[in-house]
Amino acid sequence: MKLEAIKQGIGAFLDSVTEGWRHLSESATNALTRFSPGAGSSLPPTDRVDDPFYRPSRSWSLLGGEVFEDANRIVVRLEVPGMDRQDMTVEVDDASLIIRGE
Repeated sequence: MKLEAIKQGIGAFLDSVTEGWRHLSESATNALTRFSPGAGSSLPPTDRVDDPFYRPSRSWSLLGGEVFEDANRIVVRLEVPGMDRQDMTVEVDDASLIIRGE
């Protein structure tokens, strides 16, 4: 009897984790963002950094934010740790949202 209860508990736990992962995956789908260092970037080249995980050429990341659009405006809310509003610019170009900042 106890073994059956443990199996049910583990099954419920795995179902919960699976549902949470599915929700996270759906929520993060639109947050995948490509970052590129600007011309004035002060990032050091890879051979000058003593960190094997430093890869400035890998410029994909998840960016938290929301976009709202109606007939009168487009509102973009971004969560960029370490940056202030005046350090960024936001542009809409044909089919892309372009965010620049250092």
